[in-house]
Amino acid sequence: MTKILILEANPQSDIQTSDETRDIQEAIKQSRFSNSEKFEVRLQPSTRSTDLHKLIHEYKPDIIHFCGHGTENDELQFRDIKISKEALIDLFRLSQEHLRCVVLNSCFSEQQARQVVEHIDFAIGMKQAIRDDAAIAFAIGFYQAIGYGESYERAFLFGCNAIQIAINNRIKNKEEIIQKVRKLIPIDDISISESDRANIPEHKKPAFFQKQKQEKLNTSVYCNLPQPDYPKFIGREEILRELLNKIDPEYRQHITVVEGIGGVGKTALVLEASYRCLEAMRKLSINNLEPNIPTFKAIIFTSAKKTYLTSRGVLKRPRFEETLQEIFRTIADILNQPNILMTQDFEEQLKLVRKCLSQQTTLLIIDNMETISRQEQEKVISFLDDLPLSTQAIVTSRERIGFHRSIRISELSKEDSLKLIKQEAKNKAVKVSDYQAERFYSTFGGVPIALIYAVGQRAIGYNLKKILGLRENQRLPKDLNRFLFERSVKPLREKPAHRLLLSITFFQSPPSYNALITIAGLEEEPINAEEGLATLQQLSLVSEEEGERYSILPITHKYALDELAKHKEFLNAARTRWVNWYIEFTKQYGGKDWDTWRIRYDYLALEWENIASVLYWCAARDKYEEIKQIWLNIDRYVDLGCYWRTRRHWWAWLISKSQKNYDRATYVRALSERAWTLTLMGDEEAENVLNIAWEMKDCVDLDIQAHLANHIAVHRITQMKYDEALEWLKQQEQLVDRAELEEKEHIRHQACISYYRAEISYWKWKNAGDKLEYNSAKKLFKEVYEKGQVIKWQRFTNYAQNWLADLEIIDGTFDEAEKLLKSGLHVAEISKERRRIGHYNASYAGSIPFWKID
Repeated sequence: MTKILILEANPQSDIQTSDETRDIQEAIKQSRFSNSEKFEVRLQPSTRSTDLHKLIHEYKPDIIHFCGHGTENDELQFRDIKISKEALIDLFRLSQEHLRCVVLNSCFSEQQARQVVEHIDFAIGMKQAIRDDAAIAFAIGFYQAIGYGESYERAFLFGCNAIQIAINNRIKNKEEIIQKVRKLIPIDDISISESDRANIPEHKKPAFFQKQKQEKLNTSVYCNLPQPDYPKFIGREEILRELLNKIDPEYRQHITVVEGIGGVGKTALVLEASYRCLEAMRKLSINNLEPNIPTFKAIIFTSAKKTYLTSRGVLKRPRFEETLQEIFRTIADILNQPNILMTQDFEEQLKLVRKCLSQQTTLLIIDNMETISRQEQEKVISFLDDLPLSTQAIVTSRERIGFHRSIRISELSKEDSLKLIKQEAKNKAVKVSDYQAERFYSTFGGVPIALIYAVGQRAIGYNLKKILGLRENQRLPKDLNRFLFERSVKPLREKPAHRLLLSITFFQSPPSYNALITIAGLEEEPINAEEGLATLQQLSLVSEEEGERYSILPITHKYALDELAKHKEFLNAARTRWVNWYIEFTKQYGGKDWDTWRIRYDYLALEWENIASVLYWCAARDKYEEIKQIWLNIDRYVDLGCYWRTRRHWWAWLISKSQKNYDRATYVRALSERAWTLTLMGDEEAENVLNIAWEMKDCVDLDIQAHLANHIAVHRITQMKYDEALEWLKQQEQLVDRAELEEKEHIRHQACISYYRAEISYWKWKNAGDKLEYNSAKKLFKEVYEKGQVIKWQRFTNYAQNWLADLEIIDGTFDEAEKLLKSGLHVAEISKERRRIGHYNASYAGSIPFWKID
């Protein structure tokens, strides 16, 4: 609402001040926006100097209009006394918080008006004495234009044009002036040219003054930012700098979207950036420029958030802007532009909003966009897309908007989360122990609102079980579930997106697309699966990671687990699909280390945490067959990865369970493989385990017996019992010859036997210096290398190549050794075999003769 205060003063009763004040009221009354919600006019007849302070305090006018006498000494004549220019200007300065325009429709008031705009936005004065008819004509033209929503500058032009009409037509009758002026208004795009205004004699022109735009000197800001509820912003400095860079008025794009799940700190981030911009603007007044922080003359905050979370529960917000019209209302209020609200025509309102935004640099914030209806969102986005260049916009949303630059924020780090807990505890004067802080973080992750909620609950006396939601047999308290997730998830129930959200809880690390849609039962519905995943990402419930994998925040994971518990039928079916999927997956990518085995095993490495999760879940429920299938598929990968403790644990588990299940074949194999691991670890228990296994060798096929003989042979090598080791290798060879193996498997065993015979020959030469043993080792390693190439057993070929390079070094043929090492190290590095890479590097060190070292 625009408030107009008319001060009438005519102690000599020699001018038509009463007519002028009545005509002003009539002009506004008959304009388009004359209703009492838009304008309020207060008349003070026969104004005394003693009336001024009371009127301004009570009424707080937007416009002060003085009609009366002015003197050549720049004074205004009130009923009781004359008031000096200096006193008047000081009075207007004290009123600048609400006062926007002063009209001094009196003689010789130009100088007062000129100095008034040092403190308020607009002022109008008269250059010298002015006739009554001209004063009345100007007042009618000016205020009728104001009543039609025109700016102060254009209203002034209409007032001047009204004087021109009165003078050029020598109109003496007031009614004729009114009629002539009224014909000018409203004209949407009227332009009063300089030539038209030149028809007014110079001495009869009113003088219009507008406050100079001094972006670097005038640091007052139109602002409605809510008060921050924290003493210090914690964490996210890097993201904060990114946001400040993106909202710089010189940045090409003018809309930035801050995305993330509810309560993750989107609004806090935006408010912190806004307050830093505000502080930077204030520092301009003392020439203390803030580097890399943009400044704005207006910062306007709007929010569609309908509820907020407190320690006592979810409460409703008293005010929110969930339509474009309500956003316009806030813009009009903050920029003090009531004319925006005086029209019911949307296009005209939009035009006025854009116009007032273009008059200064503006930061416009639209908080909680996801709460706005789809229809209104389209209107808001369309409005934002067409903002003037002087305006930057920030939108916060739980939902991904997608077609604007975006900043996605996730959880706080553990360090920052604990700092936030400590800060909140101090604010709320409550003691939170380190243990409690750790529990808060382990339960809620780094989601600020959940941590603040937890401390708030502690402050009002709740114990740890109540705060963590343990009393309700849930992983999250009901208030958090309701505030953070319910509104987003409720529309998804019984839809593919909901099944996908529940399914992701089965995974310890981000699952692949195929794994996720299979567990959700959507492998036959790829379109529904893709749409469901897109929906979850739009709602910030799931994020896509590199390699088409999908992650979920810990707090979202806990919510989804609570949801999953309510859908028992889906849970059971999905659990079965989960186990079966990993059985098939490990079968596809596990197995023996043939050819470029590392490529297959890399898939197992990516899924290792999820595979381990399946194993432990099955173990807790005694699902023996499922564990046996998965473990036999991945055992070779675990062995080559040197995960010996893991390997020892699961073979021990299979030893125990195979006994109970009378599965002797698995029992013997498990003994053999566990003994192999114990041998590699240097554990003497291997001897006893191998003896038990060999006593029961007839329970397994010849292939497994051959492996067992090999494991005994290697154990004897570690004991330096080389002759016994050779006997066991001979035993292995006999078992292989008896077994009906495929040619490839047969050659594999032969290569393995040759490899360990070569090692034995090498160590015998090393210990006794027998040249025959040395030659035998070299011949056997070449044999291993050749056999490995025949069956594409890359790993053993690589091992043999390393040994051959070492033997070339011993022979002094360094060039040949270097060739073998160079190609062999490359293969070892591709295979990511840490032990073999170390061996090759050690060999490289020995391959350089001392005379080649700089």
